[in-house]
Amino acid sequence: MKTIRLKRNISALMLILFVMAFLPSIGLAASYYVDSVAGNDSSPGTVALPWRTVAKVKGTALSAGDIVYFKCGGSWNELLYPASGVSGREVIYDAYGTGNKPSIRGFYADNKSYIKVQNIEFKNNSTDIPFLIYNGSHHISVYNCTITADTACTSYSALWLSKNVSYNRISNCTISHNNINRQTDVINLRLNANYNVIQNNTISGATHYCLALEGNTDIYPSYTCNNNIILNNKINAKNGAGIALISGSHNNVVDGNTVIGGKSTSFDVNLPRSLKVTTKNNIVRRNIIRDNTDPNSSGISTEVYAYGSYPANVATNNHIYNNTIYN
Repeated sequence: MKTIRLKRNISALMLILFVMAFLPSIGLAASYYVDSVAGNDSSPGTVALPWRTVAKVKGTALSAGDIVYFKCGGSWNELLYPASGVSGREVIYDAYGTGNKPSIRGFYADNKSYIKVQNIEFKNNSTDIPFLIYNGSHHISVYNCTITADTACTSYSALWLSKNVSYNRISNCTISHNNINRQTDVINLRLNANYNVIQNNTISGATHYCLALEGNTDIYPSYTCNNNIILNNKINAKNGAGIALISGSHNNVVDGNTVIGGKSTSFDVNLPRSLKVTTKNNIVRRNIIRDNTDPNSSGISTEVYAYGSYPANVATNNHIYNNTIYN
């Protein structure tokens, strides 16, 4: 009886080994730790012996499923260039320890995909963009991050999603642009930024728009900014205007947002619209628009115009309903 049972166990083991030999190797995910104070780039990157710099992270060949942890309270005057994961196995950038979020100068995703970024601050006071999702990047998830273009930052936007980017999600973040001396947006989606979600964020500052969807330009007249969802954000337009759907931004949903304030400046052409829709087939519903007391302001505007040599704006077939507007 024991001989029979042993033969069965051996047969089962051989079957498992045979099947595993023909399965694709997915490897084991690795975790790396980065400490701006106590780290050393010659260390193995463990929690006990962490790395020190973002440059070390960039120079490491990360694999799908890997996690990079930055220590809370740390600060890096460097740009983070992420690695791509695969569907179901994202490369993750996160925080560890206690205290303030780790602070990094910027995040640049150029043709990257399947990435998760969470619990990190991205902040700079220079020409760099604090957070860029660009050039075909897709399936990037940003959660509970703080993204700040500070008072001397000359980047047009604190957060750009630009040029053929899709299926990205920005949620539960605090995002601001604090330079009031030039034209700025807080968040800008443009040039085939389609099927993205902006949800549950706190957005403030900017002298132009806090959140702008701009599909096309004179150089890219056929581009769009379509099928995006702008949901349940709190927007404080203290230095300019609120939300704009312009220049080929069609079929978007703007739902459940609160837009507060508005201010006339030369950077918003002294027209601080709380919510401007100059495009087609958008749904604008259940938003609260309040306290825009500027004499040149409006709550929801569907005015149309042509800007320079850009394709003309045409506002048709928009569904605007169940919004609340008051001062």
